[in-house]
Amino acid sequence: PLWPKTDARHIGPSSAMTSGWLPGDPWAIRVCVPWREQQVWVACSNRPPSVAGASVLLCLHGAYCHKSSFSCIFGCDALKHCGVLAIDLPGHGESSKIRRSGPGGGADAEFPARLEDMADVVLGVLRGLGMVGPPPSEPG
Repeated sequence: PLWPKTDARHIGPSSAMTSGWLPGDPWAIRVCVPWREQQVWVACSNRPPSVAGASVLLCLHGAYCHKSSFSCIFGCDALKHCGVLAIDLPGHGESSKIRRSGPGGGADAEFPARLEDMADVVLGVLRGLGMVGPPPSEPG
């Protein structure tokens, strides 16, 4: 297939790995996103909109941060009408990290680190959650 199916799973406290985990986060999920020839697990907090077709606020953190930076937004009364999606970008919080050694690891590991790579991963999360459609078909 052109775009492998994305696997989204709800996670709980027993799945906590590193910083970025909020023990009481009822919106915590992990999404497995195909990136190049590998799968990248992306931790998210996802509160779907209360009304079908309502907007979703996408929250993306900067360097050295994680999705928990946006935890106060999920309870904000002014945003109750829309959905909220906060993503731990690869290498941050609860998302996939670069392997230090072994297959696919080490100094030459291919990992989504460039801005363009992160954008591809975020688009993969949005597709996996059904928020945007699949990529266009290649002419053929």
